[in-house]
Amino acid sequence: MSSFGAGGSNAHLIVKEYQPEQQSLRITHDRHAKQPVLIPLSARSRDRLKVVVKDLANYLTSCDARLEDIAYTLQVGREHMETRILFIASTVEELITKLHSALNNELHASKMIDRVEQLEREYARDKSAQRLILNAMDSGDYEMIPSHWLRGYPVQWEMGYRSERPNRVSLPAYPFNKLFYWEWENSKNQVMTQEEILLESNSSSKTR
Repeated sequence: MSSFGAGGSNAHLIVKEYQPEQQSLRITHDRHAKQPVLIPLSARSRDRLKVVVKDLANYLTSCDARLEDIAYTLQVGREHMETRILFIASTVEELITKLHSALNNELHASKMIDRVEQLEREYARDKSAQRLILNAMDSGDYEMIPSHWLRGYPVQWEMGYRSERPNRVSLPAYPFNKLFYWEWENSKNQVMTQEEILLESNSSSKTR
């Protein structure tokens, strides 16, 4: 990082990635959690959620991160979108099994939420609901918290880590839908959209 002043002065700074001290003290190959953890996954649509679940399942087969760190990253380090599914697991292997099972069942346990932003505003005004979910976080209520999140309400995940906070770890990024909006020219030098190209291609294939 460099900074140059108008009067001719300059300053340079060299930085490096921060590595938490406690991370080096942990056994990275311990794939068992002290207690079951909640794994929230979400996407904009069920189609994208399938890719999220599949990518995570594939990634975890060769990942040596702790289950607590995986759960913490997905809880506080990801945007919680409209299509949601949640898993409860005690080991990485158990989580992988449940991810594959969900894929085989076409994500029937997933929930579609239409009014996420409105639900968040309602929750922000409802003090009794906030106290209820905070009590559930303190007591580790694994029925209340998933039900609350799957209905579209926010969860203060950080409140569940008052004694020891896990680390964020590298996990697969969001699989954005690959849409292309290029324009081409046909033989008559007319600009065509992608949809028009597909229609023309289908028409020409039928005449062959």
